[in-house]
Amino acid sequence: QRYDQSELSEERERIELMLKNNGYFAFTRQFIEFNVYQTPDTNRLIVEVLINRPVNQSRHKQYFISKVNYTTDVNTVYNTGKRNSQLYNNINYFYYESAYRKKILDQRVFIRPNQPYSLEKTFNTQRQLGNLDMFRFVNVKYDTAGGDFVANIFTSALDKYQLSNEVGLNVNVSFGIPGPFYNASFKNRNPFGGVEILELSGRIGLEGVANFTDQTDIQSATEARLHL
Repeated sequence: QRYDQSELSEERERIELMLKNNGYFAFTRQFIEFNVYQTPDTNRLIVEVLINRPVNQSRHKQYFISKVNYTTDVNTVYNTGKRNSQLYNNINYFYYESAYRKKILDQRVFIRPNQPYSLEKTFNTQRQLGNLDMFRFVNVKYDTAGGDFVANIFTSALDKYQLSNEVGLNVNVSFGIPGPFYNASFKNRNPFGGVEILELSGRIGLEGVANFTDQTDIQSATEARLHL
C-alpha cells in the first residue's frame, strides 16, 4: 500500500492500547519506534517496527491485580473516624454506612484480583458506575507500592434529594402567542438501598389554541402532567 505517515501514528496507538489491555500498565507509545528504509533503485519501502526496552530493564513488566479496594463514600466524615469493611466477590468494600447493595455495585465493577491490568475494563468500570446516577465522581487509581498492584476505586455520593425546576415560554408556531410553562422534578436517590432512583416530575403550562370552527378565535389551553 502507499506510504501514509498517519497510519504509522494509528499503528502506534493500536499497539499501545493492545498492550495496556493486556497488563502492561506502564507502557506508553513513546517506546514504539518506526524506521523506514527505501530499497535501492526502487520506490519500495521497508518499515521496521521497534519496541524499545525500558531504561535499565530487560523487558516491559506485565502487571496483575493483587486486590481491589472500593471506597464508596469519599469526602464523607463520620464521628466514628474509621470505615467499616466487607469482602464481597473478592472486592474489599470500605464505607461508614452500608448504603448500597453490594450485588448491584459488583455487576458494574470489571476489575478483578489475579487478572491482568486492562485500560478498557478500567474505563468500563468508571462508566458503568457513573451511569447509576448515584455518584458525584468515580475514580480508579492503581498503587504499585510494596511490590503489589492494587486497584483502588473511589466514589463520592451525590445528594440524596434533588429538586430542579424550569420556567419558560411556549410559542405557538401558527399563531405566535406565547404561553408560560413551569417544570418541576424531584429525585430521591437510593431510597431502599438497592441503588434505585425514585423520580417525580410535573409540568403545567398555558398556550394559545385556535377555535375549531373559527381560526381567528384564539382560546387559551392549560396543560398539566405528572410523571412518576
